[in-house]
Amino acid sequence: MNIMFKPNESELQRNTNKVKKYVKLLEKHLGNDFKVIGILEIGSFAKGEAVPTSDCDTRVFVYSPKYYAWQLSGGRATDRIMSQLENQYKRMTKKEGVLPRKEFEWFSFNNPIADKIKKIIKINVEFGIADYRFSSFCLNESDKLPTYEISLLFQSNIIYDPNGCLKTLRKKFSDKKPKATTRFYRQNCINKVPEELYSHLQSHKYDLLKLKKSHQIQWVKWAVRCLRDVVAVKEYIRTGRFIYKKSEVLKYYKKNLPSFYKDISEIYSWKCDPEKREEMSKMFIKNQNSLFEKFKIKTKIIEKIIKAIKSFP
Repeated sequence: MNIMFKPNESELQRNTNKVKKYVKLLEKHLGNDFKVIGILEIGSFAKGEAVPTSDCDTRVFVYSPKYYAWQLSGGRATDRIMSQLENQYKRMTKKEGVLPRKEFEWFSFNNPIADKIKKIIKINVEFGIADYRFSSFCLNESDKLPTYEISLLFQSNIIYDPNGCLKTLRKKFSDKKPKATTRFYRQNCINKVPEELYSHLQSHKYDLLKLKKSHQIQWVKWAVRCLRDVVAVKEYIRTGRFIYKKSEVLKYYKKNLPSFYKDISEIYSWKCDPEKREEMSKMFIKNQNSLFEKFKIKTKIIEKIIKAIKSFP
């Protein structure tokens, strides 16, 4: 392992020159006068869960005077609120003005462009596109309509923000608990186990893609995310602040659910321990079924953990 590697600090955070190259390459491929006005690092490095093979998962905020940007598939917005987003988009255009919408599809645009950029800047990057105007609009409606924008904004690292746009949004929504968004987070992270965990208890189209890029098994990714999100949301509802970094989450479980701590630590190790992650990925390629059986057992435990946290005052 690279002795300089840090699980909570990516090379994009350390190397401003590579950030500048990343921005220029993104703008080149986006075209249509799109400018990158902010980048959040939202993945494993932001959570302190990264290993040397982890990708640097980024959310790229863009602006163009000619188009609105719209991310298709692979984005954080799920089908559960897609109709809501379309309605919000219509309201946003009435306020900001009508422009054509430039759509970016994950498999035909994001994934191949990320591969090209990776070869140039020598960083395993991934990105999702967000139109800054629309993200701001959704945040401003977060008290009436649920949005993922709050959790993305506050569970991430700012790695590019030349005009302070992202810092301004953080300041504006710091310590706030928008009612509709809080209810949405509670419903999807505390009141039930996210459906994505179950969908990855069998072969999935993302498995081999992600194994190739970052040696990560998708069930493991979602298991850690479930364990993290239920704590993050519980604390957000209580205090207005998220607990989401690995060290903080494990400390929370050790204090509040010690009987489950061994299982929780093991699941985290499958994602965050480089040797175990590599071993698990090799096992998955050789015999998926044996691991799926193990994951089914752990899923039952995660159900009990979420139920226990739900009962906390």
